[in-house]
Amino acid sequence: MSPVRGQKAAVIVQAATGVRAGELLAWQQHEVDFLRRTIIVREQLHRLKRIRVPLKTSYSKRDLPLPQVAVDALAEHLAKFPANEDGFVFTDDQNRPWQYGSYNDSVVAAAKKIGLPHTTTHDLRHHYASVLLDAGEAW
Repeated sequence: MSPVRGQKAAVIVQAATGVRAGELLAWQQHEVDFLRRTIIVREQLHRLKRIRVPLKTSYSKRDLPLPQVAVDALAEHLAKFPANEDGFVFTDDQNRPWQYGSYNDSVVAAAKKIGLPHTTTHDLRHHYASVLLDAGEAW
């Protein structure tokens, strides 16, 4: 399986923010504030239909800090792959929002290729939580 375009940026952003894969894939460019280094999470991408749908819970709506490593990865990604006409940040070769399965499969394949144990997009979310806990953040 070939990697989805912009996979590196997606993995960096997901690991640096802890967002769910569906939230990441639903992002539109207007929801990324480069000046304030924040992202707005208001919807998620349906797993099959490539449309934005409500989040898992109403408490999932949030604004998140965007670490510099994620800002840099997103800026590089958008310079190479501009948002599509609907504003989606992560799109496939046909300029449609990525599907969850394609993104997750590409993460699993990339991790395997570099010798990591089985790693999914959900593991990136767990990575973020572990980093926070290690830094002394309380839930």
